[in-house]
Amino acid sequence: QVRAIGIPWYRREDYPRLLALFADAAALPRTWDEWHQRAEQLRGEREARGAIAERVMLDPDEFAGWCVLRGLRIDNDARKRFAAEAVAAKHRNRS
Repeated sequence: QVRAIGIPWYRREDYPRLLALFADAAALPRTWDEWHQRAEQLRGEREARGAIAERVMLDPDEFAGWCVLRGLRIDNDARKRFAAEAVAAKHRNRS
């Protein structure tokens, strides 16, 4: 069975705002280009293992509001959860 996973994805123009929101911004690349290169590598690795790696766009306002509603720290755990929930909802709606 093929497994779909969500990978948090950022638009170039949103990257500075997202870094300002993220509690763990120091752990991310300073530029979108560096982040994008790493993200594409990660996506390729996941797909090489047989997963469907779906990009889940994080809008700064939507993501911040989503975290606030759930009482979550705006960090990597929240980003992964957001992406996972988006992909799960997408595939649940296809059934």
